[in-house]
Amino acid sequence: MNNGQYAAFKSSAEIFVEQFKDVKDKKIVIYGIGQYTATVLTKLKDFHVIGLLDGDTSNIGKIVYGYRVLSVKEAEETADLIIINTSSFYWDMIFKRIEDIKIPVYYANGSKACKKADSYIIQECVKISFSEMKKQIDSVDIVTFDFYDTLVMRFVYSPRDILKIVEKRVERELGERFFYGELRNRAEAELINCEYTLDDIYRNMERHIGKEKCEKMKFLEVDTEKKMTIARADMVRLFDYAVQSGKEVYILSDMYLPKRVIKSIAKQCGIEIDSEHLWISGELKKSKKDGTMWQLFAEKTEGRQVVHFGDSLIGDEEQPRNAGIKSIHIPSAVELLKNCVLVKSVPFINSIYSSINMGLILNELFNSPFVYDKSGNIFSINSCKVFGKCIFGDVSLTYLLKILSELKHKQIENLIFFARDGYFLKRSFELLCKELGINISSHYLYVSRRAILCAASEYKDAYMCLMKSDYNGNFETYLKERFDIQIKEDDIHLSNYCSMPNDYQTVKEWLIPYKENIQRNLGTFRKNYRKYLEEFDWEKSAVVDICYRGSIQYWLSKVIHENIIGFYFVADMSEENEFNKANLMIPCFQEEEDLRAEKSQIWKNHKIVESLYTAPYGTIKGIDKDGNYETFTLGNNQKHFIEREEMNNGINEFISQYTKIIRELELTVFDVGIDPKFTDALFGNFFDGDIAFGEVIKKCFWHEDSFINSSKEYELF
Repeated sequence: MNNGQYAAFKSSAEIFVEQFKDVKDKKIVIYGIGQYTATVLTKLKDFHVIGLLDGDTSNIGKIVYGYRVLSVKEAEETADLIIINTSSFYWDMIFKRIEDIKIPVYYANGSKACKKADSYIIQECVKISFSEMKKQIDSVDIVTFDFYDTLVMRFVYSPRDILKIVEKRVERELGERFFYGELRNRAEAELINCEYTLDDIYRNMERHIGKEKCEKMKFLEVDTEKKMTIARADMVRLFDYAVQSGKEVYILSDMYLPKRVIKSIAKQCGIEIDSEHLWISGELKKSKKDGTMWQLFAEKTEGRQVVHFGDSLIGDEEQPRNAGIKSIHIPSAVELLKNCVLVKSVPFINSIYSSINMGLILNELFNSPFVYDKSGNIFSINSCKVFGKCIFGDVSLTYLLKILSELKHKQIENLIFFARDGYFLKRSFELLCKELGINISSHYLYVSRRAILCAASEYKDAYMCLMKSDYNGNFETYLKERFDIQIKEDDIHLSNYCSMPNDYQTVKEWLIPYKENIQRNLGTFRKNYRKYLEEFDWEKSAVVDICYRGSIQYWLSKVIHENIIGFYFVADMSEENEFNKANLMIPCFQEEEDLRAEKSQIWKNHKIVESLYTAPYGTIKGIDKDGNYETFTLGNNQKHFIEREEMNNGINEFISQYTKIIRELELTVFDVGIDPKFTDALFGNFFDGDIAFGEVIKKCFWHEDSFINSSKEYELF
């Protein structure tokens, strides 16, 4: 294990020792045979560790790090407790495997593992059906609908965020800084005790900034409302059903926007309504919320049966019932969100960017108020495209916009995306640039840890890293995958198990008969790969990767003799990581003080991230003499690549929808900025365990690392 890797696991080991010092005399079994355990065992001299556990049953009976790998039954019968000592990403998944065991199980941070109850149960009140709503319409003479959040919704989380967008547009249009939101809020506050219109608001504002500017601002507000509103498709279908059934249909709305604007927005959403059947509180000077509009409507429709559909508990339910009118609750997208774990991300919606992105996700997941009809107890995602769009759309967009913003400042003209993480990212980046009308050169580099270490193997450190880096498997496979050498049939170590770097001294001896072949193969590899690298223009270039330590970037810079900038989802920015000292590494989804990204949800779930962002071929071995790339065998991630293409289609649809909104608002992505903190928090919520994923999605995600052991893959769900 190199110094950087050791440092990354060291703090975890120290926490382990501190948390379990009071039970050191108990018989302990450690679950996990990876580097977390390799590191912690060096610090457990005074602990009574009796064995290890591993999810791979073929390891039972093997001696790893000097301890026997036990079966679950053996552990239960001989140990006092089990400690799960892996990446926290796997804790819940591992515990589910052994949750019925009769001895206590702990996580490495000291917390006791326990069965997790569903935290977000879907309430019965939001489990409504389209067919039932049709029956309600069939039973009456007159049907009324609320407008906003019932028939239509906005591409923002909160309606007040529309004003933040207007402020950006005002500043861009008028070419000067305005405290538009503050001015408008004050003007509206002066009217709070009466029903008012948009004209009333802006008349109050005129006293402070003049009529001409106010007229421009009012136009921009109306224009923004139009561009940020979309139909709730199933509710429009219900509206059309009422019309086609011969019912008298009305829209009743507590709203300051004028009737002509509401009619225009309704029309663009596929809703035709005449002025007589459109009641607006600001113009009537009567509201649903205080009941005065309902009293008037009850008088008008006396003697006939009416049903109203709306989302407000007071204005659309309590008050119409007080007036003798039947009301049906139609949950808004935000209310539907509150029945799912994603509501935990709401406190992080503190920017225009996060509000629009949440609006896009709400529109995808909760545009229909009938989404929970026939659902189970927790929210589920079953479509690969929806999975990609809602979970990774924001992630890809935020990361690529981060890169674009940095390019402006650092005078970078070429982006080089690393295989295989960059396969989808490069396509998304090119789409984003096309949508934004930006011309940035992008390229794809066939590279891997193995490939770049071979290319840099003339450096002693690179060769030692190639030889000693993490590996678990037999010597035959190690020799083939590290050095492309076929083992001798009479080699007595052919089937011997080795774990690197722990067994380095032993394996070093085993390699002696192959030393000449190793050097010859590495020489050929270096020649071919360096010739390939000459095809790239490295001046004013930066590389794009996902995570974490920057080793490929580091060794690449040594080979090409150029310092290069690298972009990452998350990166190890600590002093212990020697790779970040030679080149600039720019992470996206971690706070500046979070040097190892330990608080990042992206890093916590990085195996899911790495599993999605892959290519349809195996890990890159290298480049042959003809300039063609060579790969290891396909893994399970590649076997489910059609599903990944669907997920990436969802990602790109999210990017296209976002950029379309920004263009229509006549803003730039740089005006709006990004909000990685929100993106990171939202991403984590998807994997808190309170969302169910369909089998077609779950079967797609595998952890693989051919550099460590090509024969081992683990399901991530």
